[in-house]
Amino acid sequence: SNIFSLEGIPINEQKIICARERSPLLDHFSISNYYHISNLFCFHLRRTKNKEEGEELDAEELFQDAEDERLVRSNMERAKQIYTLAASKGHSIAIGRCYKYGIGQEKDAKKAAECWQKEANLGHPVALRALGFCYDKGEGVEQDFLKAAELYTLSASFGDMIAQYNLGCCYDNGEGVATDKKKAVEFYLLASAQGYNLAQFCLGCCYENGEGVEQDSEKAVQYYELGAAQGHVDSLHNLGLCYANGDGVEKNEKIAAELYSLAADRGDSGAQHKLGLYYEHGRGVEQNTKKAAELYTLAAAQNDAYAQFNLGLCYKYGRGIEKDHKKAVEYLSLAVDQKHYSAAYHLGVCYEYGQGVEKDARMAAQLYSKPTVRRNARALFNLGNMYETGEGVRKDYRRAAELYSQAARLGSDEAQYSLGECYEKGGG
Repeated sequence: SNIFSLEGIPINEQKIICARERSPLLDHFSISNYYHISNLFCFHLRRTKNKEEGEELDAEELFQDAEDERLVRSNMERAKQIYTLAASKGHSIAIGRCYKYGIGQEKDAKKAAECWQKEANLGHPVALRALGFCYDKGEGVEQDFLKAAELYTLSASFGDMIAQYNLGCCYDNGEGVATDKKKAVEFYLLASAQGYNLAQFCLGCCYENGEGVEQDSEKAVQYYELGAAQGHVDSLHNLGLCYANGDGVEKNEKIAAELYSLAADRGDSGAQHKLGLYYEHGRGVEQNTKKAAELYTLAAAQNDAYAQFNLGLCYKYGRGIEKDHKKAVEYLSLAVDQKHYSAAYHLGVCYEYGQGVEKDARMAAQLYSKPTVRRNARALFNLGNMYETGEGVRKDYRRAAELYSQAARLGSDEAQYSLGECYEKGGG
């Protein structure tokens, strides 16, 4: 049974899940974490009671409301309104938030840091963490990873879940402390135990990749599920990947599509692209090339190279969208700029045959020669043909034969045939 009754507290505010049968995380609680959660629980009850009875909330209660809106419900506009109320009652940390986000005045990172420094000197966990973030990112103060880690450590010792997560990141990345993947996991566990979705996501990654813990795909899924249940985008995406590939869970493309859809709705470009692939090929959903093109467009607008490539092909071949070679060249070029492995070949074809762009054999040859297409049999064959005919490059039968040979080893029958002809002409 739960250590505390959660009755009367909204689900998305239940950061204090302590049921041993629901989670193994209780074993990882430090004493400070336990008491912090006890105090947090009591604070939630008092604040809920005051709200129900219509009593005016004090500055600290308002500040915590604003923090919940920003961190739990991702409602920044509402958070700004409440920060303003808390600041009007003289809450220094809320005033710092107003300076940080430009609420009611110009943004001023230095003044924000000064506000948090005052409260940090008094040992306020949130101020310690906020000031640590300033040193971590160099906002309002000179960047100092060591100082950031020290402040996160102090805040984490009071049980602040975000400080625990941030400290875990410090150990994970070796910033301000020596890299220690096991310690990173310890702090992620503490933050996860309080329901912090970023920590739950990181734990999923740790178990998926075997960093700081023994690799365990099933546990990775469990932590991704915890984050996904709170709507955490990266958790939704990675959980979708687990279902798509059958990692730690039985493969189910329908569930994968549903998870990608949830992440895509929250603006995740990777999920938008993957869901686009599902719609294009009818995997887990009914085939719908128009919907696929729409999703590729959303992801491409966020500079996703894979989406730019697939959208380029949609325009090139008229898949789910009106054929437009110029648009195809535009998106394929964007993907090439990001070194997409197949985009260079398709863009090369456009230049070789003048599709959507002025014909340019030399540019085509350059694109076929890019390192990203060395394993593309069609690109190697086309480039070999150019060396054989002297189109866009100087005629070179020996080089043509080498390229035909590479393409043939990758399974190109036409390259095998052309290789024989090239030998007859003196190549090789």
